[in-house]
Amino acid sequence: MPKPTWEVTVNVEAKHVLTIGSDHLAGVENIDDHADTILTCAQHLVSFIGGETEREKFFREEAERTARNRDMWKGQCERQAEQLAALRALIREALAALEPFANEAKSWHQFDDDDPLVDGLHEAPISFVSVGDLRRTRLLHDKIKKELPDA
Repeated sequence: MPKPTWEVTVNVEAKHVLTIGSDHLAGVENIDDHADTILTCAQHLVSFIGGETEREKFFREEAERTARNRDMWKGQCERQAEQLAALRALIREALAALEPFANEAKSWHQFDDDDPLVDGLHEAPISFVSVGDLRRTRLLHDKIKKELPDA
């Protein structure tokens, strides 16, 4: 006697998403989008023959846990991507703010780090910023540009 053939088809909102048969398996490309529905269908099929076995219960719980973990991971990735985008924007803003000071440091090359910035012939300090402050600004500016070229 030949082995009987069988087939189970899953439709979601009247759209074919999965067919499982005794000798074939076919599904849509985005099958993961329908994972919960397919698992529910499988549970209903099992219920027709008297409930789930321990093994089936294990796989169902494992599938549920995997779905939860996947969703948590996706959420974490989305939050981290948003935080990285915000950080990159902040770095671009900081670089723009540092640019004038970093450029100014070039013109003070003949002075010592502790020398105050002075205004022309008056030689009175124009601020509490020293030449060393400008040089450190330049170093930080150049380091950020080197480490984060797309910033």
